[in-house]
Amino acid sequence: MGYMSFLFGWLGVLAADPASFVWIANPLLFASWVKIKKSTRMTFILSVLSLIIMVSFLFAGEIIVSESGSLQKIISIKLGYWLWVLSAFIMVIGNGVLYYIKRKDG
Repeated sequence: MGYMSFLFGWLGVLAADPASFVWIANPLLFASWVKIKKSTRMTFILSVLSLIIMVSFLFAGEIIVSESGSLQKIISIKLGYWLWVLSAFIMVIGNGVLYYIKRKDG
C-alpha cells in the first residue's frame, strides 16, 4: 500500500487536499540527494524545504483516502511517517556539515 502512495501520491497535489501537498517533499528530497556533490548550498535549501513540507503534514486533520475524493480523519501517525521525516532531517544535518566544511576550507 505504501508504494502506491509513493507512485501515485503526486495526483493528490492536483486535488484541493492540503495533506496531499506534502508529496512534493519527495522530489525536493530526491533532488537534494542527486545534487549533493555539485552544490552544497542548494541541496541544503532543498532538504530544509523538504523537511518543512514533511512536518506540515502534522497540521492536517484529514486526507483523501479514495479515488472519489472522500476524506478521512487522520487518527495516528505511524513509524513510516517518522522514518520519512528522519531521512530529510539526516539530509539537512549532513548538508549543514558539508556546507560548513566547504565554507571553512575556502
